[in-house]
Amino acid sequence: LEALGLKDTDGLVLMRRPLPAGKNAPVPAGCVVVQDELDDPIEQKFFLERYNQLYGESYDFDYFQQLCANPLFKRILLVAPTGMVGEVVLWREGNAGRLFWLFTARKWRNMGVAKCLVDLACDYFYSKFLTSITVEIQARVPNLLKAMERMGFRQDSLICRYPGTDVG
Repeated sequence: LEALGLKDTDGLVLMRRPLPAGKNAPVPAGCVVVQDELDDPIEQKFFLERYNQLYGESYDFDYFQQLCANPLFKRILLVAPTGMVGEVVLWREGNAGRLFWLFTARKWRNMGVAKCLVDLACDYFYSKFLTSITVEIQARVPNLLKAMERMGFRQDSLICRYPGTDVG
């Protein structure tokens, strides 16, 4: 790769956390937990718009329907009187739970929201007799890798490599 001017600095890392998870993080003060399957058309529209905006994508409703068709599909929200605090979208993939989307509203970051949501996801999967939960993380985001490790995840395998170049 280096002979072609590319750098081997990025990839997709599979991280895994065994279940049961242990002691859960508390629900942040003023928040309420809501769980659903995103089966309300208005909620579906808002979720897809938020996802596309955050990731600069243009996924359509068919893509969303494919997500919802995954086994044990669920969304867990933390809501405060001022609006959404955070959400996690998950499903079963093989013999493990799969953490697909984890979002924390900007003003609620670094307040235990993500940890609480991940712990709730772990409880959900453990109640379904699964023994681990997985998440895929970009290697080029070391702070996210470290944050997931603080939540009990360990790097399991490198799924793929993304050759890159320094354009700066």
